[in-house]
Amino acid sequence: MSEETNTLHNGSQRLRPWLVNLINEGNIKGLVWMNAEKNMFKIPLKLAGKQDYDPEEDSKIFKRWSENTGKYKVGVNPEEPAVWKTRLRTALNKLPDIQEVTDKTMLDIPEPYRVYRLLPKTGEPNSLKP
Repeated sequence: MSEETNTLHNGSQRLRPWLVNLINEGNIKGLVWMNAEKNMFKIPLKLAGKQDYDPEEDSKIFKRWSENTGKYKVGVNPEEPAVWKTRLRTALNKLPDIQEVTDKTMLDIPEPYRVYRLLPKTGEPNSLKP
């Protein structure tokens, strides 16, 4: 893994810098910073069973993570939004420098989301860099 490029040996980007870049791009509906310090963000979690569920839009972040990790290749693997969602959630839960803010997470609303906080990286007590 290269610290300068934030990539793994297979060319995929590590989760934290990948996620920060994606939030900053602003191309995924509902994936936004929750504060000016840019250390708290929300991830949209619309359920596939909802009437207004749009698989293309509502599973975009999860699909992109699976593509980034090489677990999903268009035209090769079947589309499995529930599996993609589980992969991203599991990856987020494994990272010691990203923590879910459960008291701000809203799951029982029309546009559900989870809130996460970027914690200072180990060895960098005042840093929130990707």
